[in-house]
Amino acid sequence: MLLGPAPKDSAAAPQVSAAASESSIPPIPPDARIERGLRLVVRHFPLDQSCNRSIRRQVYYHSRACAKLANCAAAQQRFWAAHEYLFDHSDDDVDPTAFASALKLNAKALKACLSRTDEALSRDIKAGIVLDPNGTPVFVVDGKPYMQHLPWKA
Repeated sequence: MLLGPAPKDSAAAPQVSAAASESSIPPIPPDARIERGLRLVVRHFPLDQSCNRSIRRQVYYHSRACAKLANCAAAQQRFWAAHEYLFDHSDDDVDPTAFASALKLNAKALKACLSRTDEALSRDIKAGIVLDPNGTPVFVVDGKPYMQHLPWKA
C-alpha cells in the first residue's frame, strides 16, 4: 500500500516499510520529515494468534480486526484517519459502525470489505515473519530493520 504523495518516479524511490500492529505506531509527528524521494509503505503485523502463527503469546487480541479496518478504510482513501482513530482507541474493541461514522466512511462498503478475506493482510504477516521481530513497530529502510523506532530528521 503506497501512502502519501509518491515521488515522480516512485518505482525507483527507496522504500521505508513499517510492519506493525495498528495500535503500535503512534501518529507521525508533524515536524518529522522523511527525506524527499522516499516512499512510506505500511504493512500490518498483528500481534494476534488468531491470524499470526509466529506469535507465541497473545498480545493484542483485537489487532487483526484493527488491521482489517485500516485496510478497508484505505480502500476509501481514509487510511491515515483510520490509523489515528485506531491508535487513539487502541485499548478498545472498535465497533465498525462507530468507526465508519467517525471517519465518514461508506458503511455498506466497509461492511462488505470486512466480510472478505484480507489477502493483503496475509501477505503482510508472511513478510513480517521473515523479519522475526521482537515487537512492533519495525521499520525497514533499504532492507535494514529498525526495531520500534526510526530516527526522524527534524
